[in-house]
Amino acid sequence: MRSPLCVLMIFSSLLAVSVQALAVEWSRTELMALLATTTGSEQRYTEIKQLAFLERSVVSQGQLIFSPPDRLVKQVDQPDPVRYEIVGDRMSISRPGEAAQVVRVDAHPLLRLFIDTLRALLMGDLKLLEQHYSVELTGSHSAWQLHLVPRDSQLAASVDSLTINGRDKHIEQMVTQEQSGDQTTLTLHHSGE
Repeated sequence: MRSPLCVLMIFSSLLAVSVQALAVEWSRTELMALLATTTGSEQRYTEIKQLAFLERSVVSQGQLIFSPPDRLVKQVDQPDPVRYEIVGDRMSISRPGEAAQVVRVDAHPLLRLFIDTLRALLMGDLKLLEQHYSVELTGSHSAWQLHLVPRDSQLAASVDSLTINGRDKHIEQMVTQEQSGDQTTLTLHHSGE
């Protein structure tokens, strides 16, 4: 018969392993559940593109709008005003003083995948993310990070990884690392920031 201390140590070890396993799964499930509560959003953003062939970064600012299930708007205010509005499979591109251009997103597979990725993040759709990416979650509710590595060979030829940082149900930053060495950092400014 084992001593009470030995039994307690075994129980503690099993409990620690069980809690760790539950915490990892719970955190993923909880994060996606929190993201899924989004009823839409309008946020200011700053985007910094670091291009391998330029010495200076390209900075733009504007507003991002999401209306579930599929309306995305990126209004660029600086440096050059332009509005990208995506509803379903159509993207309209509008510049001041010019007629809007309309593009079918499905005609551009990489664009379609990137838009689907953004929509999946904003709606907390882990199943869709896992179809296209290897998904790793680290951190806690107050400071989490999703690291996405493309499974799709066509996307992987262009994009090395996506890293999304946030807290609670708020996505705060999205970093896209391209195979070329280019990097785009999109920072979202929530109300009161």
